[in-house]
Amino acid sequence: MMQTRTVGDLKITRILEYAGPTHDPAFLFPDIDRGVLDANADWMAPHHWMPHMNKLIVTIQFWVVHAGDNIIVVDTGVGNFKPRAGIARMNMLNTLVREWMIAAGAPPEKVTHVVMTHLHADHVGWNTTWQDNRWAPTFPRACSH
Repeated sequence: MMQTRTVGDLKITRILEYAGPTHDPAFLFPDIDRGVLDANADWMAPHHWMPHMNKLIVTIQFWVVHAGDNIIVVDTGVGNFKPRAGIARMNMLNTLVREWMIAAGAPPEKVTHVVMTHLHADHVGWNTTWQDNRWAPTFPRACSH
């Protein structure tokens, strides 16, 4: 899924790899009382919290920024066909992210820069793609700078 906005001369596209109810709120807020969540359900549910499951909605997404002749990818999601032992929701994904990037005007071979906010598995996955029986850089032009 994609959503695009223009800010000045920049075109910014959000690419949503996936979203779903995955985490008990205690994962992020160990001391949280369920009553606090219930009291805020009017704005939290259903986009940020699923009360009947008591799960937070986790969204894996990244951004494509068109700035002049530059195509900048900010974070790269989980990636396809990545073995993620112990993280079933991220293990061996097979999404349409490559096609969505192309639709957003950012075919991987034309991306000029990749910015990593941090190095968690859900932020670096598309840095490499399985090609010719090996992991190869997905954004070769960005690697040549």
